[in-house]
This record gives sequence, C-alpha cells and structure tokens, in this order.
Amino acid sequence: MAEDDISKFEYKKVAKPGISVKRPDSKSYTLQKFTRDSFYKAFENYIDNVALVFYGNLIYVDPRQIDKNIVMANDLEISLEDFVKFFINSGDLDDLKNIEILTYIKKASQDIVKNSIINNEELANSIFQGKGWFEEPYVANYIYEDSKLRDNSITGFTITTDSGRGSGKYTIIIKPI
Repeated sequence: MAEDDISKFEYKKVAKPGISVKRPDSKSYTLQKFTRDSFYKAFENYIDNVALVFYGNLIYVDPRQIDKNIVMANDLEISLEDFVKFFINSGDLDDLKNIEILTYIKKASQDIVKNSIINNEELANSIFQGKGWFEEPYVANYIYEDSKLRDNSITGFTITTDSGRGSGKYTIIIKPI
C-alpha cells in the first residue's frame, strides 16, 4: 500500500489507524491461528468444555488416519471417555472408529466455535480486528483487500485445521469465506 492508494480519499490523521493489508494476489488468508493455549484463552468464557471442543475440531475423519486421533488425544491430555460423553450421550469408545460419528463430532465442534463467534460480538471483534487483544495502533479497524480500503467488519468465515497435526502441531485456523 502506498500514499497514492489513498490519494483519492479525503482524509485526516485520526486515532485508531490500524489497517490489515492483504496481498493483491491473495485469495485466501488466515484471520486467526489458534494453538491449544491461545484457543483456550480466547474461548474459555464462551464455550463449555473448551478442551473437548478444541480436540473435536482437530480429529481426523479420514479412515486411513483415524488412528492418529488417539495419539492426538494423549498429546492434548483428553479423556476419550469424557469426549464421547460430551458429544454422544450414550456412546462408547468404539464409536471413535465410526467415520459417520467422527464426522458428526467434527462438524458439531466447528459449529460450537462458529456459533460462539457469531453470538458474541466481543469475541468476534477480537478475532476479526484484534480488539481487546491488542492496543492501538495494532487493532485492525480497516482492511486493505482487493486493492480497496474499507472498514474491517465481521464477515463469513470457515474453521479448519493446519497441516501440522500429524507432527504434533495442533492448531485451529479461522479463514474468511
């Protein structure tokens, strides 16, 4: 971004100058990337059983990889019994080998996170703009995207994982749609 990019705007210097700048060739970017600790800190006031929901977002649903779920549960100190009880009232550990049940749990976990963001303006503003997590001028009140400067607002988003799960790097990523 250069001074010429805003020359067509009438402006004056103001407080809250933070701008999130996206590369012109960027079609997909990350709004937030949460490790276990940062996810717990961000969501603990909004989600019950935050550790189980974090793990539920990370589980593998590919039949060739579901054995990695046990390793991941051990790494994250997740009780699989508690996990099953939380998501499936009458379930047992054998259910964690059922792809349909794992797919249901993963979607339910994503929905819990998504709904907590949608239903809590303070959390949404923190995730999309950094409000409450950072001080000025590091809050992104504006976004420069597609060669346009605009107010940074809460938009549609998706919840996914990083590619590092197999190597013990457990992260949840929030991206715009």
